[in-house]
Amino acid sequence: MKMPKELKARWLKALRSGKYKQGTGALYNPEENSFCCLGVLNHVALDGHIEIYSPDDNTPSDGSPEFRAVPSETFYDRFECDFMTDDAHLIQMNDGAGGEWQHDFKSIADWIAKNIKGI
Repeated sequence: MKMPKELKARWLKALRSGKYKQGTGALYNPEENSFCCLGVLNHVALDGHIEIYSPDDNTPSDGSPEFRAVPSETFYDRFECDFMTDDAHLIQMNDGAGGEWQHDFKSIADWIAKNIKGI
């Protein structure tokens, strides 16, 4: 797995900053103003914006809570990130899926620091 070094550094800083409320099930939940770890990446990479897609039709949504936001392939392509196959692991760490305990943003950042290479 790899991504641009500068983007990785900004993502790690954001995850460790305490500025983001951790949520589950969506990149961003506007009702709770919460993010999953990939939502934080999206927010950081887009300079404070969030690009939300519906998993049903992959078109941008208005951020309504009924949308379970997921990153699009174009998001990864735009930032030259090569870890689409591993985003499921990050989602599992964030959401606590599959019987695993949910990890906080700081422990997710530690995993990213060790496992995602900067290019």
